[in-house]
Amino acid sequence: MLALPDGVRPVPSRMKLALFNMLGDRIADAAVLDLFSGTGSLGIEAASRGAARAVLIEKDPCIAETLEENVRRAGVDDRCTVLCADAYLTPEAVKGVDEPFDVVFLDPPYVQSEDAGCVSRLGRILDGLAGNGLLRPDTAVILHVRADAFTTGQLPEQMEAADVRRYGSGTLMICRLRKNTCNKPEAPGRIAESSVEED
Repeated sequence: MLALPDGVRPVPSRMKLALFNMLGDRIADAAVLDLFSGTGSLGIEAASRGAARAVLIEKDPCIAETLEENVRRAGVDDRCTVLCADAYLTPEAVKGVDEPFDVVFLDPPYVQSEDAGCVSRLGRILDGLAGNGLLRPDTAVILHVRADAFTTGQLPEQMEAADVRRYGSGTLMICRLRKNTCNKPEAPGRIAESSVEED
């Protein structure tokens, strides 16, 4: 059981289970980036499922301290790195990372995902990820925001949504680089394109 700092909204269990079922074998031996990490629910789950390494970004020092405790509790501290940094400053926040990521989680606080300025900055994060060598051609970028706060039309032009699902008040969007920006074929077991709404 992860420690839950005040004011942190964990990803609902049903949504998390559905997400990792969608990701399937992509997690094994993957390099994972968890932005707005909070409790570390997504990054720690990925490490527990066999990710080779996970970088967890959390801006609030007190929450980052709890996050480090959660990593130790889960027994994945050998594969997880916690950075106290501003996710909105990606890619600066992950300077020194030598290789691109295979899976990226982007789960900003709902109160921020409703703010127009923050929504614009989310777009800039995605643009920065796509334009700074942090993504592979088949990287899965998972965005969790309040429903209708961020639409597929707000993705940077080099990215597209492969899967969009709605869970209650939240939307789960799985994005990838557009094929015309890739120089390698997609990995086997890629996520199929779909758009569904779940209660």
